[in-house]
Amino acid sequence: MRSVIVVFGSATLPNGQPGRSLTARLERALLEARLDRKAPVVVSGGPVMGPPEGRVMQRWLVTRGVAPARIVVEDKALYTLDNVSRVAPLIAGLKAADVKLVTSPAHMERSKALLERELRCVTGHHVRVRARPSRDGASALEYEREREKLARDLAMQTARGCPRQSPKIVRAQA
Repeated sequence: MRSVIVVFGSATLPNGQPGRSLTARLERALLEARLDRKAPVVVSGGPVMGPPEGRVMQRWLVTRGVAPARIVVEDKALYTLDNVSRVAPLIAGLKAADVKLVTSPAHMERSKALLERELRCVTGHHVRVRARPSRDGASALEYEREREKLARDLAMQTARGCPRQSPKIVRAQA
């Protein structure tokens, strides 16, 4: 069974460094990458508030010893549902049977539910998505906002239908 580690982006600082939440996600992703040295690492995030989050994550992981060839970069997604729709074909192309999803605790329920649905749509079968939350804290209000966004995003995902996308894998360069 092939595992894939997936990391959803978060804000970067103006200087191109990861913000607090993204750093916490990357620390968890690094731990997962060290525990499963064969698993590809898919990083996803576009230029929301600065440089593409995917590229920032790639650079951070490589400087800490993750081989560039293990990293698959998605650098266009601007919001969670966009992350999901862009990484699902990449995961399918990697023939993953198991996904270790890294994001913040408040963001996890929504991200996991959306990714599971999208993977079923793209692959035609169930792909297990396991939560690997980062260690950044969240307020009760943040959890409530995420629950509201989940309802909205599930409705949008359902309305959009089930796209059958052909996977395109682009490996990171050293």
